[in-house]
Amino acid sequence: MFIRKSISLMITVGVLFGLNACGEGGIKDKNSTTMTDVENGINNLTDANTSSTDIDIPDINTSTGAGDTGDINTSSLIPEIGTGHYVDAAVKGVTYDCGNQDGVTDDNGTFTFEEGQKCIFTLSGIVLRELNASQLEDKMIVVEKNIDNARLLQTLDNDGDADNGIEITQNVLNAITQSGQSIVPVGDDELGSFFQNIEGAEGYSGAMVTIADAQAHLSQTIKDLGLEDTLNQIPTEEEVENSADSVFNGL
Repeated sequence: MFIRKSISLMITVGVLFGLNACGEGGIKDKNSTTMTDVENGINNLTDANTSSTDIDIPDINTSTGAGDTGDINTSSLIPEIGTGHYVDAAVKGVTYDCGNQDGVTDDNGTFTFEEGQKCIFTLSGIVLRELNASQLEDKMIVVEKNIDNARLLQTLDNDGDADNGIEITQNVLNAITQSGQSIVPVGDDELGSFFQNIEGAEGYSGAMVTIADAQAHLSQTIKDLGLEDTLNQIPTEEEVENSADSVFNGL
């Protein structure tokens, strides 16, 4: 009997002790969060940030807007643009098409070109010269040494004085279009027939240039540019007259 009472007393004391413990600390629900949990979580984050497996988070202040590519270098995607000059004296009014660069040469014969693209020079659809991409370089001078082309350019000069530069006006270009000419006229007969369609253009006071005069002017231009070593590459008047297809292909 004594033994049973002792056991009952021990159980009672144990239950009371357990209830007392619950009263002090409470029974922790598995879904509840205590301040200790929060403190432990912060400590865990701090430890994680100082570990060797940190994850870098991009600085949002460096963003420039939606679709921002960050530090990606896009300069290599932009094509290089070069500048050149088209001359038999500086030629103004020639259309150029050089990749994504196109326009009309100015008072200095200036044109721009896209690196890696060919260049075509035309007058109202008449092709004067075509340069491959490998022939183009920045600050180059393209001398029109095809004597037929040079003669045409000098003939089309608006004031008839190529020594002060060659200017081909819009009125002259319109006359070329109306003439239906599609290729460079070669020889006196072709140029003479073509010239009849040009000489009446408003404001035009030029004249049909002879082969000899065209050569003399071109030679002087080359000397002025310091390119005397190329003079022997210009066909003579006799060579031009002997071949309607005489063309100088080099620069």
